[in-house]
Amino acid sequence: MSAQSVESVPMKGWITTFAGTTINLCLGILYAWSIWKKALVNVDKAGEVMTGLNAGWTYLTNAQAATPFAICVILFAVLMIPGGRIQDRFGPKVGATAGGLFLAAGCILAGLMRSQLGLILGFGVLGGIGMGLGYAAPTPAALKWFGPHKRGLIAGTVVAGYGGAAIYIGGLGQYFIDHYGISGSFIALGLIFAVVCIFCGQLLFTPPKGYVAPAPKNVTTKMVADTTKHDWTPKEIFQSWQFYAWWPCLPSLPSPVC
Repeated sequence: MSAQSVESVPMKGWITTFAGTTINLCLGILYAWSIWKKALVNVDKAGEVMTGLNAGWTYLTNAQAATPFAICVILFAVLMIPGGRIQDRFGPKVGATAGGLFLAAGCILAGLMRSQLGLILGFGVLGGIGMGLGYAAPTPAALKWFGPHKRGLIAGTVVAGYGGAAIYIGGLGQYFIDHYGISGSFIALGLIFAVVCIFCGQLLFTPPKGYVAPAPKNVTTKMVADTTKHDWTPKEIFQSWQFYAWWPCLPSLPSPVC
């Protein structure tokens, strides 16, 4: 690689960025949980069997409806760690594809079981695993294509997909619930997520060996490489004060009782 600055990021870098954003638009179903909570909760009828499109389901209390969400949040956070390791060792395609398949399987299982247990095992356990594995894959892959001067923009774009999922999943999920019932909504979204994540997962590329991200004018590629030449190990991260200062500052996820 020449020490001269590269003028533009290869197209694969932008493809990776937007494919990663799209994957997060699926994983962000967590932010739309209130749509299903609204359909499931009726404190006065808790335990009674529903009729019509939702036949086979029983009404839940607020606490019962919050349990799958809480389990999903916990596993989502925990599984991001092995998800990162999978991304490092096997590449982003594996982590994103596996994450999407776990989430899809979880949604479909929840729809088929028609019970709180199904919600716990499907949305809570499998969904949480899928989100953790999938969420850890796209952002690191996209960032490797860009220099430090654009990493905030790229990370923000990819991560915005997760939060932005609520914009469309809320309406789409409600449409499916109204026309196909609770089970139909989970199964339909599960199938959609499987297709999207498998397809977009294959569009997550990593730069070739020796690649140095483009630098702004008057900045050489060597200067850019020097800013990222140290790859911190987990042990080093946990021994740094910055980790403990940063961790509590992470924004909280939406409340399951909203």
